[in-house]
Amino acid sequence: MKMLKLFLKIIKIIFFFFENKKIRKAIFDTSEPNTILFSRGVNENFILQSNDQVIGRTVYATKKPFDFHKLTIVLKILNLKKNGLLIDVGANIGTICIPAIKRNLFNKAIVFEPEPLNYSLLLSNIIINGCYNRISTHNIALGSKNREKLNLQLDDHNKGNHRIIINSKIKIKKNIVINSYKLDSFIKNINSLSTLLWIDVQGYETQVLSGAKKLLNKKVPVCTEFSPTFLEKKNYDLFKKMFIKNGYNYFYNLNLPLEKIALNNESIDNLYKTLQKNKFAETDLLFIYKK
Repeated sequence: MKMLKLFLKIIKIIFFFFENKKIRKAIFDTSEPNTILFSRGVNENFILQSNDQVIGRTVYATKKPFDFHKLTIVLKILNLKKNGLLIDVGANIGTICIPAIKRNLFNKAIVFEPEPLNYSLLLSNIIINGCYNRISTHNIALGSKNREKLNLQLDDHNKGNHRIIINSKIKIKKNIVINSYKLDSFIKNINSLSTLLWIDVQGYETQVLSGAKKLLNKKVPVCTEFSPTFLEKKNYDLFKKMFIKNGYNYFYNLNLPLEKIALNNESIDNLYKTLQKNKFAETDLLFIYKK
């Protein structure tokens, strides 16, 4: 009996060691570069790379999918019909689409991730979570044109910070050339009452939306990152115009999720100017049409 109690005590100590958030951060931080790590969460498991100091590090330390709480906020706001479709643009390693499918919040998902390493981890994570028959993946960028060559700037430390460079004057330290396609090329027979478009593309939102005219025309709810630092004025003007022109009449700032804001030039401009005052300030916006 004493040996059993000792054994159980040792198990508890080991369990505490590997479940402790600070210790897991330390393990991540002391891992060799390019090490593949495994995070076993309560609901989902994720394969990660040790170079990823933001999404990978957070998922490994917390054992929770990065930013997934934002999707739960969005779904509380919306009243989507069941058996819905999630369109995840900039899916990274799958921390939005995988729990959305595995927890049956959506019936299926179409996801897009242009960066090869992120995409390989995305595929692996979809398989180990048993979602491969409900998530359709594409290793491409989305934009305003089909078969357009784009420069994707790579961030060695933040794998969620890769971004397409529009301004040719910007010096790029490390990049790859990728193809872009219109989202409309992949979407057919969309039900706006059961579909959500989720965009996280580091300032390339306007171009993605320009290639998604069918979705915008049907007023599909759109949740997108909103950063004046990376969404330049010219692109911002087109960004807001597309929503207003297509009849979207409200938006939510997910930092203030209970506040429904009437969408017009003044309301969205005020938010843009407010965030612009603080460099790198950003939020996530949900655009909707409501009768």
